[in-house]
Amino acid sequence: MEISKIKAHCNSCKQETNHDVKAEYTNNWQHEDEYNSEQGWITYQVISCCGCDQTKFLMSEQSSYDVEHYTNHNGEHETHFPTKKTYFPENEWREMPKWVHHLYSDEGSLYEIYSELYLALRSNLIRLAGMASRSAIEQILNKTVGEEKSPFDRRLQLLVDNNFIATSELETLKTALDFGNATTHRSWKPKKEDLSIALDIIENLMHRIYVLAENAKTLQPKIPPKNK
Repeated sequence: MEISKIKAHCNSCKQETNHDVKAEYTNNWQHEDEYNSEQGWITYQVISCCGCDQTKFLMSEQSSYDVEHYTNHNGEHETHFPTKKTYFPENEWREMPKWVHHLYSDEGSLYEIYSELYLALRSNLIRLAGMASRSAIEQILNKTVGEEKSPFDRRLQLLVDNNFIATSELETLKTALDFGNATTHRSWKPKKEDLSIALDIIENLMHRIYVLAENAKTLQPKIPPKNK
């Protein structure tokens, strides 16, 4: 039996690739009552990347409930029934830095928060990921400067006073915190590119505090002394 192929994003290859369809089942449905008659279909597929063999699940669905109306180039009215596709695991548009896993032993709570943040990303829960970004900053402050009951402005200033960040970086970090506050308290749903900027800021701080500082301690004894 010939195996059909489809195009799909591969999280391992990090691009769209050919996928073999390993299994497939389609359910056609119809619903009628005294007012309406609706119909549609759902197709379930197990697909495997032809490049790396990574396997995922794809659900494709189309319904007469979901219809788009538009006018074509001839001025004629047309309708379109879009196909909704859902992948599991979801397509990854941002990968969690590998060094985050090193936080597990020493900074367990921060590692858990950040793991859940990226789980939200993989599920396309942008607002939830934004809320988690605020929690990550709060956890960093708890571990570095303490004073958990103090206002955030004071705690951020303590990062400067204790040489965790430079004065010039204070406003940048405040922006990342305000981003998290807006998603948490103002019902704001940011765009993916906005969230990516906030995560760049937070991850830069985490990397310097928890990774580079420890790497420097390991490197220092290996450096030969100056000649007298």
